[in-house]
Amino acid sequence: MMKRIRSMVLMLAMGGFLVASFSCTQRPNEEQIRVMEETRSATLDAEKKLDELKQKRQQMESELAAKKDKAGDCDTKGAAVQQRASAWQDQ
Repeated sequence: MMKRIRSMVLMLAMGGFLVASFSCTQRPNEEQIRVMEETRSATLDAEKKLDELKQKRQQMESELAAKKDKAGDCDTKGAAVQQRASAWQDQ
């Protein structure tokens, strides 16, 4: 019984030592801070570029829809002209 308690106390002490030794870290050094700032800056630039490209895509999609609509109108008018030309030739 005493050996069991002693073993548990020893295990708890070792566990506490491990937690204490790995949980306390040093502050980041200058190189790590510089890399972190560069990464942050690159991320912000990439997000800005993504937003710009999304806006450009939206604009191009709306232009495409307008041109498709105009092409549909031209097709309709062309079909009407063909029909009138056929009717005129039949007369």
